[in-house]
Amino acid sequence: MKKMVKEGQSMLDFINYLPQSAIKMIRSPITNKEAQTLFDIWGNGEKDAYGGIVIPEETDSMIVAALMSKGLIENKGSLASIVATNQRTIQISAKGKEVIKNIVLYKEKSVFEKKADKELDYESIFIATQQPKTK
Repeated sequence: MKKMVKEGQSMLDFINYLPQSAIKMIRSPITNKEAQTLFDIWGNGEKDAYGGIVIPEETDSMIVAALMSKGLIENKGSLASIVATNQRTIQISAKGKEVIKNIVLYKEKSVFEKKADKELDYESIFIATQQPKTK
């Protein structure tokens, strides 16, 4: 009598064979909208007398709060200065400067290429920066 060899015939057998720890997903720490807002604040924000970047009024306050909670920007002015001048000033942290540097380096196109994209896709920029370095 021959012994029958059973092979996996369902997707569950495949999933059990390939552990989830073998699959590495790289995700960006910030969304594309947050990256675009940070880039716009850096590029279009005016500076006050003390060197702080003034957040434009049309900027979404929820995105600014998310950027602060993720450590990309820091509040520069006090509550009294916000009330007196009706302007909110920030400074960009080292982590935020790294994000802006990646956006500038990966988004900029040469004269011979097509015009730069209007949409910012920071997810793909972040994945490109996380690739292992080759010599």
